[in-house]
Amino acid sequence: MMEWLEGLGVEMERSDMSFSVSTQSKGGGGGCEWGNGNGISSLLAQKTNILKPSFWRMVCEILKFKNDALTYLEDHEHNPDLDRKETLGQFIQSHGYSLSFQEAYLV
Repeated sequence: MMEWLEGLGVEMERSDMSFSVSTQSKGGGGGCEWGNGNGISSLLAQKTNILKPSFWRMVCEILKFKNDALTYLEDHEHNPDLDRKETLGQFIQSHGYSLSFQEAYLV
């Protein structure tokens, strides 16, 4: 993409592409805040997360999602006979991702 933009003569600047998330629980029991910017301090923007097993499960699911998505793309690239109409919702359901992962990462 960058090569294409350079070919068009588009000027570019380096930028910080980090992001942060703040969710509210549907049950009113808090929510989740985290970021991906300044290392562990961003990840633990909400200090109480360090003690929440559900938070650490979500972090593990983020890593699992990356691996599952890359495997899915690779499999489909090398096998044109695979169904290419699977939705993100179907993918999430078939791989068993939690609702907290969906709310705090995908949404």
